[in-house]
Amino acid sequence: MDDAAENSDERRPVTILFTDIVGSTAHAEKLDAEEWKEIVNGAHRRVSEAVTRYEGTVA
Repeated sequence: MDDAAENSDERRPVTILFTDIVGSTAHAEKLDAEEWKEIVNGAHRRVSEAVTRYEGTVA
């Protein structure tokens, strides 16, 4: 396969997922920074696990 064929435009279906921690500002103001970081990391981990389970990519 030549370079032109490898670099050709390709259309692919994609799904984009946006997530939010509801009330995050109010929660973050009440917690210690390390506690809030644990919550955010936990939420990110759970979402990432679900995305990768379906062969998705987290950017």
